[in-house]
Amino acid sequence: MSTSLTPIRDICTTEDTLEVRAKITRKWYSRHLKTDALMSMDIILLDENEDHIHATIPIYLVDDFEHLTESKVYNISNFKVERIYMHKVVSHEYKIRFTGDTSVQENNNNVQISNHKFEIASFEELTKRKDNFVQSSDVLGRLVGIGALVDQEVQAKQRKVKKIVLRIQISRNKELNATFWGQNAIETSSKFINYKSSDSLVIVITSNNVKTYRGELSLSSTNATKIYTSPDIKEIASFVKGEPLTKEVQLIRKENEIFDVKAETMTVKEVKHQRSTAKEYYVICKVKITSINSSGSWHYQTCHSHYVKLEKDGSKYYCSKCKGFVTTPHRRFKVHVRAEDNSGSTTLTLFDSIVKTIIGDDDGQRILDGLSSTYEKNVIPIELSQIVGRSFTFKLKLTDYNLIHGNENFTVSTICDEENEETFHHNERNFSNDISNKECIVDSSKKVNIKRQCIDNDLEMKKRPRTKCFIDDDDEEV
Repeated sequence: MSTSLTPIRDICTTEDTLEVRAKITRKWYSRHLKTDALMSMDIILLDENEDHIHATIPIYLVDDFEHLTESKVYNISNFKVERIYMHKVVSHEYKIRFTGDTSVQENNNNVQISNHKFEIASFEELTKRKDNFVQSSDVLGRLVGIGALVDQEVQAKQRKVKKIVLRIQISRNKELNATFWGQNAIETSSKFINYKSSDSLVIVITSNNVKTYRGELSLSSTNATKIYTSPDIKEIASFVKGEPLTKEVQLIRKENEIFDVKAETMTVKEVKHQRSTAKEYYVICKVKITSINSSGSWHYQTCHSHYVKLEKDGSKYYCSKCKGFVTTPHRRFKVHVRAEDNSGSTTLTLFDSIVKTIIGDDDGQRILDGLSSTYEKNVIPIELSQIVGRSFTFKLKLTDYNLIHGNENFTVSTICDEENEETFHHNERNFSNDISNKECIVDSSKKVNIKRQCIDNDLEMKKRPRTKCFIDDDDEEV
């Protein structure tokens, strides 16, 4: 590197007379979380020493530098240098900021610079970065699952956005869900629309936030997230050699199918005594329903978009999520039951989609629609009472209400199976050790053809006539 040029590793000053020669390895546009308004254009610059740095072009200069192209080498001078402490895209402690005086000249001298550099994080590093937004994470793994493109209600944006989930194997025994949002989700869906389940593909996903979802480490996309399929980097060869995998890719094409989180199987007694500092915890429990609580209501009213119980204000109903009054409240099931196994008994709560999975969509909706004329508030309809005496394998969601304070009343998150019945198997699923391989069954005396993967309490049923809505976990708690 010429003496007149500054190596990227030596950028550690606020001096604005530096000049670098570097290749653009990534380019993206940063948008406001709520409004989607463009805020900046961003690039990653890589030099001959294999050092890289993040550079930002403010919105008022984007038109001037729109022509900058990935994989091209440029000489860049007269820029500002800023120290960054949070939301770093790469590990460099400083970031370049273009100004009105910044000069960019394409370098056509055949400078030898790699096309890519990633800072691949191990599972241990990802664990340390959980809910810590100092630096986003690049992840390398084998693609083992492709989810459906869905609409997700996002409270921070106060609207629905596109969402898709990929599942990747990052080591022999570690798999993660990677969630993509907005335009990232649309592009990811298009990228894998014709993907075959027999294909084996190693990918790099850049600039992820690391979070915990349902007790499992997961990734969430940022503005800077990009997917690279089998890029020419040495880490790929090492990964393929060290992590052989033969199972097919799990393809999920329907909105009501999900990548499920593995959960430990427990007895009722063990569930009741489960304690943890985790925000939430999931367990599998096989129980028989012995009774329905008839002392209180088995339904509640919401708006059409959220699952939160409406607050009554005189003759009006107010939604805390919509922050407004609801003209036509919508009724949903919330049924409290007693359930038991050989170790003891407990109280479970079955929300709307779980109840309708058991008794059928049509019967469930007919019951709710007929509340004003046919059913009294605390009288249990015969169709609903028929769940008593039936045995199920449930996935239960435990929260701090249970885990820290020791209270009973556990939420049924998923119906994994009904006991003593044949279990369906989905041809495209190949997670043999995952309880989510099982599909929902109802008894032969009242069989409903529910050929779907474990129905999660967070998801709207496929046959329901209203707009599809995907909710936050806390929307269930009413």
